[in-house]
Amino acid sequence: MKDSHALHKKEYKQFLKQVRSSQRQVGITKVNRKKQIGFEEALITNSTRALVRIRNYFEKHAASFLIVLITMTFLLLYILFNWIG
Repeated sequence: MKDSHALHKKEYKQFLKQVRSSQRQVGITKVNRKKQIGFEEALITNSTRALVRIRNYFEKHAASFLIVLITMTFLLLYILFNWIG
């Protein structure tokens, strides 16, 4: 797990280096670059938070989703076989 975390951290640092170099080519100043990186970090944390929220919702309501999925599958099979036959 630690190796995985270190790898992600390394990839993230590499990502930030790429962002900085591309911004340098465009000509963004250091202050703006700090704002931009902060904005990107906020985007990453917000999307992670949203994904966790969605996963928790699915875990909480897994039984009802399974029931709906099974019902829809049987309904689809019923329609398909009636259409063929």
